[in-house]
Amino acid sequence: MNLNDSESQNISKPPFFDGNNYSHWKAKMTIFIQSLYYNLWDLTVDGPDLPTTINENGEKVPKSRTRYNDEDRKKVQMNAKSKHIIICAINSNEFNRVSSCVSAKEMWDRLEITYECTNQVKEAKINMLIHEYEIDCPRLKKKEQIKKKKVMLATWDDSDESSSDEESPEKVGQLALMAIEKEEEENDEVIYDELILIVEKYSCIIYDLKKKKKILNVENNDLKKANNMLMLNNKDEKKIEILEKENECLKIEVDALKKTFSNIYNSSEKLEKLLGMQRCVFDKTGLGYDEMNNVKHYQKFFERKIKIEKEKVEKEIVRKKNTNVFL
Repeated sequence: MNLNDSESQNISKPPFFDGNNYSHWKAKMTIFIQSLYYNLWDLTVDGPDLPTTINENGEKVPKSRTRYNDEDRKKVQMNAKSKHIIICAINSNEFNRVSSCVSAKEMWDRLEITYECTNQVKEAKINMLIHEYEIDCPRLKKKEQIKKKKVMLATWDDSDESSSDEESPEKVGQLALMAIEKEEEENDEVIYDELILIVEKYSCIIYDLKKKKKILNVENNDLKKANNMLMLNNKDEKKIEILEKENECLKIEVDALKKTFSNIYNSSEKLEKLLGMQRCVFDKTGLGYDEMNNVKHYQKFFERKIKIEKEKVEKEIVRKKNTNVFL
């Protein structure tokens, strides 16, 4: 016995669907969603207005999550609530059937397409197929011709009251012909009943194929949406690749500037060493003069210059002191 039929349910939980008695569950689920928040039911039946944007080709594509505003987040949240209610009301097999759906409407429609095959639809298709068969069926046409022949024979028998005993063999032949025609008529009726069963069988097969077609169409739409999302991601990846290439070029330029600066710095040091190795102006060693004593060499030209200027200042101070003493 089904637990849902033997016990009352918690009003805060959705009715559970295990794959059986879909019409019963659908009626309960409709009332349950409407009782929670009627806008959720409208969203489930009519579909959500999910955030979209226009791409470079002028096509409408789903908006990236990072670009959502407050209104977009409210729409997505409402759709998620409706999906959550449906997911909590189905078993794992049904979840696998609808897990790829983007919206609650797609989930609801997929379950409806999968489980609803009403008797009215079956009867309408059977009647349509029978009507088409009656128009084109050669056996039924033959049956109509036999009926017309029977009417003609009966009319001929009623009008021929002056026939003689010599014509009795022809009458026997006519009776035999009528018996054969009656037997063929009974066989046609049996075939007609079998035909109805075949029509019913193939009408169900046709309905199942159409149902599978609808499911495949829904899956195709899901794949198209997923493809659009992948295209957006690919565009972002291309932008990232371009930025990475620009970053590599900038790194190469920075390294080149570092090398140039290093060469300039090394050249400056070499220049200072060369200037520091120069002789004093008054050092004439090697030109017929003896080597000068008390000549100091400095490692750096600028250091020597500073030292000379400092010595000049000190000499000037000493000179002024000596002048003051004499005065």
